Amino acid sequence: MINKININKWKEFVVGDLFDLVNSTAYHKKDVIEALTNDTKIAYVTRSKFNNGLNMYVKMNEKYNINPKNTISFGAENANFFYQPEEYITGNKMYYINTQKLNPLASLFIKTIFEKRFSDNYSFSDGMIPDRIRNKKIKLPADINGNPDWNFMEEYMKKIKAKAETSLGLLSNYNIDNTKCDTSEWKMFCLNDLFEANNTGNILSRDVIDGTGTTPYVTASSINNGVVAHIDATKYSLIKGNCILVGGKTFTLTYQANDFVSNDSHNFEMHIKDYEIGVLEYLYLISVIRSAFSNKYYWGDAVTKDKLMNEKILLPTLNGIPNWKYMKQYMQNILNKEKNKLELLNSI
Repeated sequence: MINKININKWKEFVVGDLFDLVNSTAYHKKDVIEALTNDTKIAYVTRSKFNNGLNMYVKMNEKYNINPKNTISFGAENANFFYQPEEYITGNKMYYINTQKLNPLASLFIKTIFEKRFSDNYSFSDGMIPDRIRNKKIKLPADINGNPDWNFMEEYMKKIKAKAETSLGLLSNYNIDNTKCDTSEWKMFCLNDLFEANNTGNILSRDVIDGTGTTPYVTASSINNGVVAHIDATKYSLIKGNCILVGGKTFTLTYQANDFVSNDSHNFEMHIKDYEIGVLEYLYLISVIRSAFSNKYYWGDAVTKDKLMNEKILLPTLNGIPNWKYMKQYMQNILNKEKNKLELLNSI
């Protein structure tokens, strides 16, 4: 078991004193060509929160201004940090932290520190760019000379990696039913026929003080189900819970159980029409929508309420209508399996 780190003796360091923060050259998706099997290729990283930011591999072009490997990429609005082990190019509004001098494991430690320090502090209306964090401070383990203890970071991540490998070994022996769903009798449904959708309000992060109330202040972040604060929302119109919140630029989809407020009018909420469903059915729908469209919508072609409502998804049916009972049971089975896996991992 890995003990919780005691940070009482850690020291604060100014970001810009430790690392160069670099503007990455922007290459829009329309200007790159997806690589074929035999092409010389390079990673194309965007502001996606999925797949380590990797959108696809593109055909190499000698004109590309290539970012070095062993660096940490991040985007302006979503503030997702990803360690990049290979050379890459990026989409628009991307930057990187130059950690080339560090061991890859120490870089992963630093990546986590940046995530914890900054991911909840920036949004679409208050984007994170190098100049805004260069003079900020981060807390790091220090050696006896008061310098960052890179060796400690590397050794700590080695322990994390070893535990993860042990966990994966256990899970590889875990009996998981991989039987595919029979979708032969499923039916396509237009989202506009299933959902009532409305854009959310626009409450700027600078007007938000965490802890002043109990109403969730929800953003398009993929962290903590999008909740970045709990505020006094008496002067705002609440969005009714038991719905899906869609991040209008990041295409994040989160289930919101309780009434909430949001930060950006590009976001929109989706309530099911004509049926009474709960969290498990909504989670099933989120999985279907994400699977169907996560590669279609991106920063250069952001999702909107009208665009998504005109899309269609494939769902299980019973007597011609969505089979909510099937969806609920399917998600309950997954939940039970994940609980069993957690119990197994906690036994390590």
